[in-house]
Amino acid sequence: MIVWLVLPLLGAWLLPTRAEACSCVAPPAPKVALERSTAVFEGKVVALERKPELHRLTARFEVSRVWKGELTTRAEVSTIDVGSMCGYGFEVGSSYVVYAAGEATGLSTSACTRTKVSADAKDDLTALGVGTVPAPAPPEAAVVAVAPVTAVVPVAAVVPVAAVAPVAPASPVTADVPPSGGGCTVATDIPPGKPGCAVGGEASPLWLLWLGLLGVRRRRIRGR
Repeated sequence: MIVWLVLPLLGAWLLPTRAEACSCVAPPAPKVALERSTAVFEGKVVALERKPELHRLTARFEVSRVWKGELTTRAEVSTIDVGSMCGYGFEVGSSYVVYAAGEATGLSTSACTRTKVSADAKDDLTALGVGTVPAPAPPEAAVVAVAPVTAVVPVAAVVPVAAVAPVAPASPVTADVPPSGGGCTVATDIPPGKPGCAVGGEASPLWLLWLGLLGVRRRRIRGR
Protein backbone atom coordinates (compact mmCIF):
# COMPACT_ATOMS: atom_id res chain seq x y z
CA MET A 1 0.00 0.00 0.00
CA ILE A 2 2.69 2.46 0.92
CA VAL A 3 4.62 1.81 -2.31
CA TRP A 4 1.57 2.56 -4.47
CA LEU A 5 1.10 5.86 -2.62
CA VAL A 6 4.71 6.91 -2.96
CA LEU A 7 5.14 6.15 -6.67
CA PRO A 8 2.53 8.63 -7.95
CA LEU A 9 4.05 11.40 -5.81
CA LEU A 10 7.54 10.56 -7.07
CA GLY A 11 6.31 10.59 -10.66
CA ALA A 12 4.60 13.96 -10.20
CA TRP A 13 7.85 15.39 -8.81
CA LEU A 14 9.88 14.13 -11.77
CA LEU A 15 7.50 15.20 -14.56
CA PRO A 16 8.34 18.95 -14.57
CA THR A 17 12.06 18.20 -14.79
CA ARG A 18 11.58 15.87 -17.73
CA ALA A 19 9.35 18.39 -19.48
CA GLU A 20 12.05 21.05 -19.20
CA ALA A 21 14.90 18.77 -20.39
CA CYS A 22 16.15 18.97 -23.98
CA SER A 23 14.73 16.23 -26.16
CA CYS A 24 16.50 15.57 -29.48
CA VAL A 25 16.21 13.09 -32.30
CA ALA A 26 19.43 11.19 -32.95
CA PRO A 27 21.54 13.19 -35.44
CA PRO A 28 22.23 11.73 -38.89
CA ALA A 29 25.54 10.26 -40.02
CA PRO A 30 28.46 12.65 -40.56
CA LYS A 31 28.11 12.76 -44.38
CA VAL A 32 24.35 13.42 -44.16
CA ALA A 33 24.86 16.06 -41.47
CA LEU A 34 27.46 17.66 -43.74
CA GLU A 35 24.94 17.98 -46.59
CA ARG A 36 22.27 19.46 -44.30
CA SER A 37 24.56 22.03 -42.69
CA THR A 38 25.52 25.49 -43.93
CA ALA A 39 29.05 25.22 -42.55
CA VAL A 40 31.12 22.45 -41.00
CA PHE A 41 34.51 23.22 -39.48
CA GLU A 42 36.89 22.51 -36.64
CA GLY A 43 38.12 25.31 -34.42
CA LYS A 44 39.04 26.44 -30.91
CA VAL A 45 36.82 28.77 -28.91
CA VAL A 46 38.74 31.93 -28.10
CA ALA A 47 35.92 34.03 -26.62
CA LEU A 48 32.31 33.84 -25.47
CA GLU A 49 29.71 36.60 -25.47
CA ARG A 50 26.47 36.22 -23.55
CA LYS A 51 23.29 38.22 -24.08
CA PRO A 52 21.00 37.23 -21.21
CA GLU A 53 18.15 39.43 -22.47
CA LEU A 54 18.09 37.38 -25.71
CA HIS A 55 19.12 34.07 -24.11
CA ARG A 56 21.91 33.84 -26.67
CA LEU A 57 25.51 32.71 -26.37
CA THR A 58 27.96 33.53 -29.17
CA ALA A 59 31.21 31.57 -29.43
CA ARG A 60 34.12 33.04 -31.35
CA PHE A 61 36.32 30.46 -33.05
CA GLU A 62 39.83 30.30 -34.38
CA VAL A 63 39.15 27.99 -37.33
CA SER A 64 41.79 25.38 -38.14
CA ARG A 65 40.10 23.45 -41.01
CA VAL A 66 36.89 23.58 -43.03
CA TRP A 67 34.75 20.91 -44.71
CA LYS A 68 31.92 23.15 -45.85
CA GLY A 69 31.23 26.86 -46.07
CA GLU A 70 33.22 29.91 -47.12
CA LEU A 71 34.97 30.56 -43.84
CA THR A 72 38.15 32.33 -42.85
CA THR A 73 40.30 31.65 -39.81
CA ARG A 74 37.76 33.58 -37.74
CA ALA A 75 34.12 32.52 -37.28
CA GLU A 76 31.25 33.12 -34.86
CA VAL A 77 28.51 30.65 -33.97
CA SER A 78 25.58 31.39 -31.69
CA THR A 79 23.43 29.02 -29.62
CA ILE A 80 20.65 29.27 -27.06
CA ASP A 81 22.09 30.09 -23.65
CA VAL A 82 19.62 27.82 -21.84
CA GLY A 83 20.57 24.17 -21.37
CA SER A 84 16.98 22.96 -21.14
CA MET A 85 16.29 24.44 -24.61
CA CYS A 86 19.04 22.43 -26.33
CA GLY A 87 21.69 25.15 -26.26
CA TYR A 88 25.26 23.95 -26.70
CA GLY A 89 27.66 24.63 -23.83
CA PHE A 90 30.87 25.90 -25.44
CA GLU A 91 33.94 26.53 -23.30
CA VAL A 92 36.84 28.87 -23.98
CA GLY A 93 40.03 27.04 -24.91
CA SER A 94 38.32 23.84 -26.12
CA SER A 95 38.33 22.65 -29.75
CA TYR A 96 35.11 21.50 -31.45
CA VAL A 97 33.88 20.01 -34.69
CA VAL A 98 30.95 22.30 -35.44
CA TYR A 99 27.93 21.61 -37.65
CA ALA A 100 26.28 25.01 -38.14
CA ALA A 101 23.10 26.15 -39.88
CA GLY A 102 21.81 29.54 -40.97
CA GLU A 103 23.47 32.25 -43.03
CA ALA A 104 27.23 32.53 -43.45
CA THR A 105 27.19 35.74 -41.38
CA GLY A 106 24.84 34.33 -38.72
CA LEU A 107 25.70 30.71 -38.02
CA SER A 108 24.06 28.79 -35.17
CA THR A 109 24.14 25.31 -33.68
CA SER A 110 22.55 23.31 -30.88
CA ALA A 111 22.95 20.20 -28.77
CA CYS A 112 20.78 18.29 -31.27
CA THR A 113 23.41 18.50 -34.04
CA ARG A 114 26.61 16.48 -34.46
CA THR A 115 28.59 19.41 -32.92
CA LYS A 116 30.95 17.94 -30.33
CA VAL A 117 34.36 18.28 -28.71
CA SER A 118 37.14 17.29 -31.15
CA ALA A 119 38.38 14.61 -28.77
CA ASP A 120 34.99 12.86 -29.06
CA ALA A 121 34.62 13.34 -32.83
CA LYS A 122 36.83 10.52 -34.14
CA ASP A 123 34.03 9.05 -36.25
CA ASP A 124 33.26 12.45 -37.74
CA LEU A 125 36.91 13.24 -38.52
CA THR A 126 37.31 9.84 -40.21
CA ALA A 127 34.17 10.27 -42.31
CA LEU A 128 34.77 13.92 -43.23
CA GLY A 129 38.42 13.51 -44.23
CA VAL A 130 41.25 16.02 -44.03
CA GLY A 131 39.33 19.19 -44.92
CA THR A 132 40.84 22.46 -46.18
CA VAL A 133 42.80 25.22 -44.54
CA PRO A 134 40.68 28.40 -44.28
CA ALA A 135 41.77 31.70 -45.77
CA PRO A 136 43.29 34.24 -43.36
CA ALA A 137 40.73 36.51 -41.76
CA PRO A 138 40.96 40.20 -42.64
CA PRO A 139 42.60 42.32 -39.95
CA GLU A 140 40.21 43.75 -37.43
CA ALA A 141 39.75 47.49 -37.36
CA ALA A 142 42.13 49.02 -34.88
CA VAL A 143 40.49 50.69 -31.95
CA VAL A 144 41.22 54.38 -32.11
CA ALA A 145 42.56 55.63 -28.83
CA VAL A 146 40.58 58.47 -27.39
CA ALA A 147 42.68 61.54 -26.79
CA PRO A 148 42.92 62.41 -23.11
CA VAL A 149 40.76 65.27 -22.02
CA THR A 150 42.76 68.41 -21.31
CA ALA A 151 42.47 69.47 -17.73
CA VAL A 152 40.57 72.68 -17.30
CA VAL A 153 42.65 75.43 -15.73
CA PRO A 154 40.85 76.65 -12.62
CA VAL A 155 39.62 80.20 -12.90
CA ALA A 156 41.32 82.62 -10.53
CA ALA A 157 39.09 84.00 -7.85
CA VAL A 158 37.79 87.45 -8.64
CA VAL A 159 39.37 90.08 -6.37
CA PRO A 160 36.64 92.25 -4.86
CA VAL A 161 36.79 95.82 -6.12
CA ALA A 162 37.22 98.45 -3.40
CA ALA A 163 34.24 100.69 -2.99
CA VAL A 164 34.71 104.06 -4.68
CA ALA A 165 34.40 107.02 -2.28
CA PRO A 166 31.50 109.28 -3.19
CA VAL A 167 32.51 112.43 -5.02
CA ALA A 168 31.97 115.54 -2.93
CA PRO A 169 29.58 118.02 -4.58
CA ALA A 170 31.36 120.95 -6.22
CA SER A 171 31.09 124.30 -4.44
CA PRO A 172 29.06 126.86 -6.33
CA VAL A 173 31.15 129.42 -8.20
CA THR A 174 30.97 132.86 -6.57
CA ALA A 175 30.06 135.61 -9.01
CA ASP A 176 32.71 138.33 -9.31
CA VAL A 177 31.42 141.59 -7.85
CA PRO A 178 32.64 144.53 -9.88
CA PRO A 179 34.52 147.03 -7.71
CA SER A 180 32.95 150.40 -6.95
CA GLY A 181 33.93 153.40 -8.98
CA GLY A 182 32.86 152.39 -12.46
CA GLY A 183 34.32 148.94 -12.55
CA CYS A 184 37.97 149.92 -12.22
CA THR A 185 40.52 150.12 -9.51
CA VAL A 186 42.11 153.43 -8.47
CA ALA A 187 45.63 153.30 -9.75
CA THR A 188 48.31 153.85 -7.23
CA ASP A 189 50.51 155.67 -9.72
CA ILE A 190 47.93 158.45 -10.50
CA PRO A 191 49.03 161.73 -9.03
CA PRO A 192 47.05 162.70 -5.95
CA GLY A 193 44.13 165.03 -6.47
CA LYS A 194 43.47 163.80 -10.04
CA PRO A 195 40.53 161.55 -10.55
CA GLY A 196 40.99 158.53 -12.70
CA CYS A 197 40.93 154.78 -12.90
CA ALA A 198 43.56 152.33 -13.90
CA VAL A 199 43.69 148.58 -14.17
CA GLY A 200 46.77 146.92 -12.82
CA GLY A 201 48.60 150.33 -12.31
CA GLU A 202 48.18 151.57 -15.90
CA ALA A 203 45.90 154.45 -17.06
CA SER A 204 42.59 153.35 -18.48
CA PRO A 205 41.38 154.61 -21.90
CA LEU A 206 38.57 156.60 -20.23
CA TRP A 207 41.06 158.46 -18.09
CA LEU A 208 43.24 159.33 -21.11
CA LEU A 209 40.18 160.53 -23.02
CA TRP A 210 39.14 162.70 -20.10
CA LEU A 211 42.64 164.27 -19.89
CA GLY A 212 42.58 165.00 -23.60
CA LEU A 213 39.24 166.77 -23.41
CA LEU A 214 40.45 168.74 -20.37
CA GLY A 215 43.54 169.92 -22.24
CA VAL A 216 41.49 171.03 -25.24
CA ARG A 217 39.18 173.04 -22.98
CA ARG A 218 42.08 174.78 -21.29
CA ARG A 219 43.58 175.83 -24.61
CA ARG A 220 40.28 177.37 -25.67
CA ILE A 221 40.04 179.35 -22.47
CA ARG A 222 43.58 180.66 -22.91
CA GLY A 223 42.95 181.59 -26.51
CA ARG A 224 40.16 183.92 -25.51
